[in-house]
Amino acid sequence: MTSWGCYLAENSLPTTSIPKQDSIPSLFLLGENDDLVDNTVERASFQKLCAQGHVLQYLECAGASHTKPLSYALDQWLDFLEDRLAGKAMGAACVVKPAETCTSTP
Repeated sequence: MTSWGCYLAENSLPTTSIPKQDSIPSLFLLGENDDLVDNTVERASFQKLCAQGHVLQYLECAGASHTKPLSYALDQWLDFLEDRLAGKAMGAACVVKPAETCTSTP
């Protein structure tokens, strides 16, 4: 399993040996009802990435399964992108918040 462990570690942002090159703000998006990834593990990864100096904003869409957060949060991630491109400061970075009803939830 050594080679698989190396493969998995190098393909995960929190554990890769490739050094972080920049501090580009990013939106960390999860679905509350994801049945493919474990949100507890993802929250721990979020916190580890923040500790490594990544600038992240957390958003967890209430009721969203694995494939839904991007569409449920469409307006929010477009606003996030437009604000960063306009040079606006990002709100609270590296704060895990409870799941919320994302603005584009059907």
